[in-house]
Amino acid sequence: MLKQRLLALIEAFGDRRVLVVGDIIADEFIYGKISRVSREAPVLILKYDATEMVAGGAGNAASNVAALGGRARLAGLVGRDAEGRRLLTGLPRGVERSHVVRARQYRTPVKTRILAGGVHSAKQQVVRIDRDTAWPLSDAVSRAFAAKVSSALSHCDAIVLLGDVQDQPRLLRDLKDSLVPVVALWQGSTSALGVPTIDVDNQAGVRAAVDHVAGLGHERIAFVSGRPLGDIREREAAFIEMMTELFGGVRDGYLQHVSNTPAGGATAVEVLLRLAEPPTAIVASTDTLAFGVLHAAHALGRRVPDDLSVVGFDDILLASHTVPALTTLRMPARAIVGEGLDIAIELSRNPGHPPERTVRVIPPELIVRQSTAPPPG
Repeated sequence: MLKQRLLALIEAFGDRRVLVVGDIIADEFIYGKISRVSREAPVLILKYDATEMVAGGAGNAASNVAALGGRARLAGLVGRDAEGRRLLTGLPRGVERSHVVRARQYRTPVKTRILAGGVHSAKQQVVRIDRDTAWPLSDAVSRAFAAKVSSALSHCDAIVLLGDVQDQPRLLRDLKDSLVPVVALWQGSTSALGVPTIDVDNQAGVRAAVDHVAGLGHERIAFVSGRPLGDIREREAAFIEMMTELFGGVRDGYLQHVSNTPAGGATAVEVLLRLAEPPTAIVASTDTLAFGVLHAAHALGRRVPDDLSVVGFDDILLASHTVPALTTLRMPARAIVGEGLDIAIELSRNPGHPPERTVRVIPPELIVRQSTAPPPG
């Protein structure tokens, strides 16, 4: 049924004008052939093959709109750096980029993936390096961004809003007053944007994660949280609610706030395992944090899952390739995007019809792998 709906969306998408607003990320891919194993350390040495950079985040969404026959107008931020220039140059012809702000004090976010393979084997990702920008944005950059979005509103049939922008009050005011229909994706299931919103059911996902490890016998369960906006804030709130229902609350020190990076996850584990009664299970607000948890647990001599169970959220590509493979919540990305585009097209066909200001959430799927087991003893 989803296949037929998506095919119908593609057919209806032709020549639609869509404004895509969100984080613009440079996805860099470095390819290499496995040459040998290093003598100094048990790591692969790769012979460099090629480098490719494509638009990620909102840039990828805009490229997909163009590929489906629509006319995409991209609004977001890039830095006045080499990555920002390469990213904008590489966008397809169907993406209009005059509403992208190039800010001197902003660094283009880059996610570098290094992929390796042999002569007769497919290349697999072996490591990812994230180069994030500094937050929060300056007032000058925020004003410039909001002005670019405002000037683009009247030239589109619909606006698809990607990522959490609830820290951009001026932009939100302009979007609420827009005569062009707006559909928001991944804004949090309790979003107060006043526009149709599609998101993952964060509460259902975290409750499934806690219920899973509690069902294995764990009671000392900790939560590692990233920047508390939108989805992450909801996941943390759901964890506190579930732990209160099951065990009367969250233990002191069992709620850690760190940057959403593997290093942040590692830092949280180092703190948690120094507690007088360390947790036997950790739920992370993202897979990225969970990877850091797995790495630090190994470095500290804790076996996963024998000594410590770990659960992530998102089920990104690398989650099934960690050691051990990560138990996580699978993001229903196809369903969220399909529903969002369906609403955007319908609203663009009926511009005088006011949209229902509803929030629809789609539950994630718990994927049980090898990183969870009953507690020790």
